[in-house]
Amino acid sequence: MGHFSMEKSPPAGSDLNGNQQLAVWAAPGKDESWTPVKLLEKIAATNQFRQADLDEEVTSTVDLTMGEIGARIRDAIEEAREIFKHLPGQTAGCLFVDTNGRPVKDIARILAKGTDVTTIEVAAGGIWPSGPDIDATLIESLIETYGWDGQADQPTPRV
Repeated sequence: MGHFSMEKSPPAGSDLNGNQQLAVWAAPGKDESWTPVKLLEKIAATNQFRQADLDEEVTSTVDLTMGEIGARIRDAIEEAREIFKHLPGQTAGCLFVDTNGRPVKDIARILAKGTDVTTIEVAAGGIWPSGPDIDATLIESLIETYGWDGQADQPTPRV
């Protein structure tokens, strides 16, 4: 799986990180016919929904528009494309976690290959670390991005 990504240092001053993008990097570990790039491009190609579909299928306490959602998805896809350039190809399908089992989203930490980051290797059918911190980390990321009430005007910058 390592043929589509080259390990490079992030550009100076860059702030590459992202939970969703690294989830896409890890997800193909379940199925050898997929790579992170294939999955990302599939998401990009099928990111076409109508406002009527959203209104009909999603119950929300806040006004949602497909234009806003689509823009965020396109931004996340572009961020993922940039992040994937920096990750070692042999780690495709892997998840990176810290010593507490929380997913690591800081690309610089992952590339530093320090003892504080563990790579969870590819396993047929997938693998996910166990522990109460996983759900908390994912929910925390959503709250950081969208706020407690889902109405955050601007996503909170990740550090």
